[in-house]
Amino acid sequence: MPFARLATKKKPRNQNSCILHSASSSFTSLPNEILCRVLTFLPTPDLIPLHTIPSVILKSMVANELIARLDRHQLGIRLYFDQEARWRYTLDMKLTHPKTPSSRLCFVPMARPPAEFSFFASKLLCRPTLYKVSLIATDEDLTSLPDNLLASALPLDIKHSGTLSNNNGFRYRVTAPQVTKSRPGERWLHPARFECDVDLLCQTKSGLTKWFDKLHGNKPRRRRMTALHTTAAEKLPSVQGQVAELGITHVMDKQHLDTHFLIPNILSQ
Repeated sequence: MPFARLATKKKPRNQNSCILHSASSSFTSLPNEILCRVLTFLPTPDLIPLHTIPSVILKSMVANELIARLDRHQLGIRLYFDQEARWRYTLDMKLTHPKTPSSRLCFVPMARPPAEFSFFASKLLCRPTLYKVSLIATDEDLTSLPDNLLASALPLDIKHSGTLSNNNGFRYRVTAPQVTKSRPGERWLHPARFECDVDLLCQTKSGLTKWFDKLHGNKPRRRRMTALHTTAAEKLPSVQGQVAELGITHVMDKQHLDTHFLIPNILSQ
């Protein structure tokens, strides 16, 4: 019978999981010295997925190797800041202390002198956010790893100057300039350090994310570590005394208000 022949050739559903389980079991059954030696030769995109294998010893070895690469500055993290999609900054950070898998990792800015970012505190503006944290490398391609390690953006409070704030491991200081450069409410944010667990860095892309990347043809950034440890993209209002797109620069003069600057879409109709 053809149907009986097809039924006998049908593979069990859990065959792939059994193969993966047997492969991981045979890999973890190697002596610890050999495992540690093998992990040193693995690229970072191949090393991090091993942290998901349910083996306490292997997780500890992967974490130690990852910390060793961070300590040698082969790897680092990049922080992305944004306010209203107009003031955007990036900052590269390196590992400083502690350097054990059981404690939280501490990163400090690579830039010297320390970087400072200009944001604005206003009722008309949303608060700035730390919206993305990525793993970066000197000479490795990390496009197969997640582009953002944060589950959600972290809002940053910059209302009060002269304070040291802490938001989920990100510590920063806020100061106000002695002379207002562009408009009232300007604040300077000075990143101090970023703390996280090893598990935050050992994330992998889900199968659904990989499928969507192929479907939409997304090309992730290579996220290379360069000599430029910070970048800035600012769009400040060019004309003072008027209403900016997202906030008030100075007190308005109603007689000389440029309505074309405020509502160009309505006037063009």
